[in-house]
Amino acid sequence: MTKIKSTIFIFLGFSFLFGVIPNKKTHLEDDLGNTSNQFTNSRVVTSHSYFNGNEWYARVVNDGQWATDEPPLGVPGGLWPRGSNNSVLYDAGIWIGFKDDQNVTQFSGVQWQSDFMPGPYGVTDSDNENYRVYKVNRWDDATVSDWSDWPVDMGAPWQDNNSDGTYDPAVDQPYLPLDQTLYSVYNDSTDHPVFGTSINGIEVHQTIFGGVSAAHNDLSRTFFIKYEIINKGSLNWHNARFGPWSDVDLGDPTNDAIGVDVDSNMVYCYSAEAGAETDVFGISPAVGFRYISSVNSLDDTLSSGGCIGNDCSDGVGAIYSSPGNQDQAYNRMLGLDNDGNNIYDPNGQELRFTHTGDPVTGTGWLDGSTSDKSMFFSVAPGQLIEPGDTVGFVMAVIIAQGTDNLNSITELRDASYEAKTLWDSNFNGVSLVDRPLLESDEDYGLFTDFTTPSVGPGHTVQLERTYHNGGNEILNMSLSSDADGYSMDPASAAIPPGENASLTFSYTADNYATTVHQVPSEISTIQSAVDAAMQTNFNAVIELIDNDNYNTQSYVADYSYTGDTILVASGTYTENIYIDNKSINLIATDGDPTSTIIDGNNGGLVLIVDSGIGLFTLKGFTIQNG
Repeated sequence: MTKIKSTIFIFLGFSFLFGVIPNKKTHLEDDLGNTSNQFTNSRVVTSHSYFNGNEWYARVVNDGQWATDEPPLGVPGGLWPRGSNNSVLYDAGIWIGFKDDQNVTQFSGVQWQSDFMPGPYGVTDSDNENYRVYKVNRWDDATVSDWSDWPVDMGAPWQDNNSDGTYDPAVDQPYLPLDQTLYSVYNDSTDHPVFGTSINGIEVHQTIFGGVSAAHNDLSRTFFIKYEIINKGSLNWHNARFGPWSDVDLGDPTNDAIGVDVDSNMVYCYSAEAGAETDVFGISPAVGFRYISSVNSLDDTLSSGGCIGNDCSDGVGAIYSSPGNQDQAYNRMLGLDNDGNNIYDPNGQELRFTHTGDPVTGTGWLDGSTSDKSMFFSVAPGQLIEPGDTVGFVMAVIIAQGTDNLNSITELRDASYEAKTLWDSNFNGVSLVDRPLLESDEDYGLFTDFTTPSVGPGHTVQLERTYHNGGNEILNMSLSSDADGYSMDPASAAIPPGENASLTFSYTADNYATTVHQVPSEISTIQSAVDAAMQTNFNAVIELIDNDNYNTQSYVADYSYTGDTILVASGTYTENIYIDNKSINLIATDGDPTSTIIDGNNGGLVLIVDSGIGLFTLKGFTIQNG
């Protein structure tokens, strides 16, 4: 889903004043309120959590959405590398479709919202915290609430260390094949806002897990999802299909292309334009969904898969656009277009997939229209799914980065085969790594940048951030910047496992000099005075140096000065003014706004203010004829 950062255009038809010059020392509290430089171990249980067991960050909600956007701003929910806030996946979740005994299409799924509700099928208290997303790490124990409360009674997988058949958190443990596991259960016994069908009796047990290995580098860029799907209703599921859907936003989503590697059982997204993601990733990565294994008699190969979006058909209609109802979505999972017609490649070969060519060699059917798109795959069972039956599958979500955008696809294929091999061997040979795990205690575990408000000469502005060590080794932190004036208090921190530390970040401005410009006595027009005003907006690269080797904490932080003042004598000024990325104080010297007029001469917007992070003050004018 594309998010556009817009310039704000201001047409002012009256007199007003806005903008504040900071005090000598300004302290900005974040949402956590006042904290001190002390270690604490408080954590909050909510209906959502996030996977961060390796280089990935993926927000997980208890209604079946994962790598899902963060409200209210719609920040993508699948980010890589962890800590960078680089978009990879905007939203994702499962699709389930079938025909009932009357040959009516039934469908439940996720597509920017969910047809599911938290908890096992039939519950009426879906907001009960027992139906939250449970998250545990390999180094946790019974003192951690999600470990001690691990919902074995609802179907959560676990390891019975003493073989007594009863979960004892002091002896037994949740299912932890790697470093981190998240579990949730949800069902479709609610309204279906996505696809509009009736209740289908679906209960889904979702287990997300991953970690890092000293012997397998690609594992740090992979996480696994195991779906167990139970028919808890009264319907027979004929010709059923199961699989993931995702709105992929790989950096800049407007240059995304989708491909299917049928031999690898993988659908993937890559950047079709070499160097297009330099400002985001350096080298464009590729991200893929690999079908790893079936659970209870699903086929070993994909049934269908490929591209969803208005531009997936290379300009030939909207036959692959986002499904608007259950029939269109089910058709895609059957390997048809939205209207139920067969899919043909450019050579006329009938397929159940889109874009099965090889972008690395430039052969076959390639996605030729880059834009914001979604991708999916489906798998089929070998028989009718009757009430009480359980089916499922395991998939891997993998990102890989090569020497360029196409070599990243090659690296992705290699990583997908390693993921398959590791799963098939029950992760034999994986050498797990004890380590610190840097986490944010802000909303959704995201890391905010270090952008500060405008600061006067010699003034200081401060930001407080609280960090958590979710690992099992001491987390060491310090600050580095390519600009003078930034500091961290304390200058370094060593955060013990499981504890928090509140750190204060400060920026102190130079003793810069501002100028007062007189219009028209010194400069003839207001626009000329704006152009002559000092540059006030800058940016710096801020890095948190830490020993969590599977995250990146590098930000481009914006900072600004308070700027010059433009004093305008009474009179009429016929001009259209554009203030671009500067702090400006624009003030009329006459106290009567009717005596100082900016007239746009009916030439469009009279005053455009695009001051970025800077200040803008306007006082004592009449603005007319825009």
